Amino acid sequence: LSGNRKKLKAGKYLFTGRATISSIARNIIRGESLSDYNLLIPEGYSLYDIDRRLADELRAIERNSFSKAAVSYDNSSSRFEFLPAKKNLNLEGYLFPDTYRIKYGSKPEEIIEKMLDNFNKKVWAVYKKQNFDEYIIMASIIEKEVQKPEDMKLVSGVLWKRLKIDMALQADATL
Repeated sequence: LSGNRKKLKAGKYLFTGRATISSIARNIIRGESLSDYNLLIPEGYSLYDIDRRLADELRAIERNSFSKAAVSYDNSSSRFEFLPAKKNLNLEGYLFPDTYRIKYGSKPEEIIEKMLDNFNKKVWAVYKKQNFDEYIIMASIIEKEVQKPEDMKLVSGVLWKRLKIDMALQADATL
């Protein structure tokens, strides 16, 4: 209808959500094959939430393949200093919430590596500490325990004081 038939470009196209005929035609004419897509991981997403987003919303991987790879990660080569140098690691808490540009057809392991690289740059490089695992675990507990960001600092202080005096955390999220 637009007279652009000869301008259509071959490629792999991925359309999610509601796309109009004109927006589809525009993408094919421009050659925007969408072989890359944006993966938004909000704060508080678990491995299973990420898996669900990748599999169900984006249809980028098979269901459970991401979570399976993320609970059996192999860092025996010590690629990431902030992780123990061993196999079968659970990466819960180490996959940094952010927006990622992912190539369509990427394997779950490639997506995980991209997320760990981001964690390395944005967290580990800034906050290298001896008890780093404790900080990650505490951050995960606080994130599940508290709804409002402004209350997180208060709850964090209470929980760290409880640990200091060898008191149980008594946080619902720990159950």
